[in-house]
Amino acid sequence: MTHRPQIAQLASDFTRLSKAFSALRQIEPLLPGGVEASAIPILFKLSNGPLRVGQLAHLLHSDISTVSRQTSSLVARGLVAKTRDSDDGRVQQLALTDQGVELAGALREQRCHLLDLLLAEWPDDELDSAAQAVHRLADAIESMLRDPQRRQVLEDGIAGLASDR
Repeated sequence: MTHRPQIAQLASDFTRLSKAFSALRQIEPLLPGGVEASAIPILFKLSNGPLRVGQLAHLLHSDISTVSRQTSSLVARGLVAKTRDSDDGRVQQLALTDQGVELAGALREQRCHLLDLLLAEWPDDELDSAAQAVHRLADAIESMLRDPQRRQVLEDGIAGLASDR
């Protein structure tokens, strides 16, 4: 199959980025109290307000059992609290505790500081272009993952590539 040259370059660079991010995770400071790095997106999503486990799983493109296990760990560490849903008192929501808000803020600051170091020499116009392109790509991926028909096309395409080998 023939692709535009930019697509081949992006595919190669995404592989490089994936490996580089893995290497950065190895030197990233350990999270306090044994919090798993996989819990960071949960903390960030809950920074926007309380959510039900199912809503959180949907936003994180994960299954409920995984998110439930991860949030249970965060509850046990005092970073997340279970609260009653104001619309339906039978349903529980998850909300950050003060300690969770503090940790999420510190983690976000840590990420921004790292990016600031990595991109310090980039001119503002290139940084703006990169930020817009990455945001647009993230939106496109999330949109595809949320749309069952488009997601099926993606899964069929990936399965087709695997069967061609």
